[in-house]
Amino acid sequence: MLKATPEIRYYAFVAALGVMLIAIPTSNYLMSIAQFLMAAIWLWDGFCTGIINKFRKFFANKTAVVLTSLFVLHVIGMLFTSDFSYGWKDLRTKLPLLILPIMLSATPPLKKREINYLLLLFSATVIFGTLVSMRILFQSTVSDFRELSPFISHIRFSLNICISIYILLYFVYRNTFCKRRFQILFILAACWLILYLFILKSLSGLMVFFAFLLIVIAWFIYFKKSIYLKLCFTFLIIAIPFLLIYYIYSILDKYTEIKPVNFSKLATHSANGTPYLHDTVNFGIENGHYVGLYIAEKELRETWNRRSTLDYDGKDLKNQQLKFTLIRYLSSRNLNKDSVGITQLTNAEIHYIEKGIANTNYLENFGLKTRVIQAYQGLENYYTTGDPSANSFAQRLEYWKASIALIKSHFFTGVGTGDMNEAFIQQYEKMHSQLNYKFRRRSHNQFFSVFVAFGVIGFSWFCFTLLYPVIVHKKWNDYLYMLFFFTAILSMLVEDTIETQAGVTFFAFFNAFFLFCTKKE
Repeated sequence: MLKATPEIRYYAFVAALGVMLIAIPTSNYLMSIAQFLMAAIWLWDGFCTGIINKFRKFFANKTAVVLTSLFVLHVIGMLFTSDFSYGWKDLRTKLPLLILPIMLSATPPLKKREINYLLLLFSATVIFGTLVSMRILFQSTVSDFRELSPFISHIRFSLNICISIYILLYFVYRNTFCKRRFQILFILAACWLILYLFILKSLSGLMVFFAFLLIVIAWFIYFKKSIYLKLCFTFLIIAIPFLLIYYIYSILDKYTEIKPVNFSKLATHSANGTPYLHDTVNFGIENGHYVGLYIAEKELRETWNRRSTLDYDGKDLKNQQLKFTLIRYLSSRNLNKDSVGITQLTNAEIHYIEKGIANTNYLENFGLKTRVIQAYQGLENYYTTGDPSANSFAQRLEYWKASIALIKSHFFTGVGTGDMNEAFIQQYEKMHSQLNYKFRRRSHNQFFSVFVAFGVIGFSWFCFTLLYPVIVHKKWNDYLYMLFFFTAILSMLVEDTIETQAGVTFFAFFNAFFLFCTKKE
């Protein structure tokens, strides 16, 4: 068995790659198993052919050495670290940056047929993940769209979806599978994944999808000789961003439009005789209506406290003022804010309000409209109160603000590999940030994270490792590699892509796979 034929060892390694491609969109645990399996088969092959020769191949491949230098950068960052416990933990997370380029660069390129089936396996796994998510949606009431990604982070999953969409369309365009029924199947699968991106409401995933769509259209403009086609594709490049901006504008315009109110005809007392408060200043506007109309706070407090274990004057489970969450939710149901209004809420709705759900639309609408409104509300609250805790988009602005401050104060050396968390904790205190403690995280921008950790020199080297393969190997017209490259770069603008196991494995594997295992397309 130890001296199995090269063909057996080759297909064993292909099988290990298949396990990795199944793991990336579904399981952090399986990712670790896949890497151990790949390493075992790689060493097995090395014992048969000469392990020294494998390392010679790696060191002879300048691109592979450059990719692994990103891990070396994190090792160097330990010199500026005081928290070695967290530093070693971070290095363990980043091991794929070292291991995967070494293994894949010292392995012969795969046959075209195996590459196609591996990519198809990956896409099929992603589709399976979306079907599991839809089962969750149909079998239970989902109060947070993040629950629709049960395997890995919904943002990481959305990146996998984007890769799968354009892989399936690549199969159609390149006529990889000759039978027409397969092409129709791939088109239908790609359409489903596009629809699912809107259901998932991942703004990061939608940004990557539309950005790469514009890049693909630009490629068509460049390579097509027909003037008519060039004009058509140019129109699409202009129309797509315009339509997206118009769509978002129309949502917000309708949402903030104030419907006229005849204040002289508003009821002054509730059914139980409690005077109503009609406040058009402090509660804002939602769906064109003043949230602060028909408030009988005494009744709200008494009735709510009878139905819930959370105090009316306390916080909900998102650390927001519960009474404001309750008032907004009742407004979204078009109910008066009094005892009668609360009695019309179901026990499930009481539970949602406790969890911080402030609008019934968040439960019923899983499209882009709800996500846009939530982002707008978060930004509005951030700019009026200074508290970004209620919305992930507003939180990112606070993360970036803290990142820029840390970059200015540690411009040349950075804070080191292990001191990132402590540096951000101290910076939030220094800023007197109103951000809730459980949301006080790092940059949520990979470029900022690297700059904060390693300073200007480390940041420059990081950018070099990203651009080196594209420039040296002229990868700008390699479809599969540029699909990965733009997905990774765009995700890095809004996420710490390589700071988690799922993210760093996604980045390190596809970077090495499309560089060393495939031929230029």
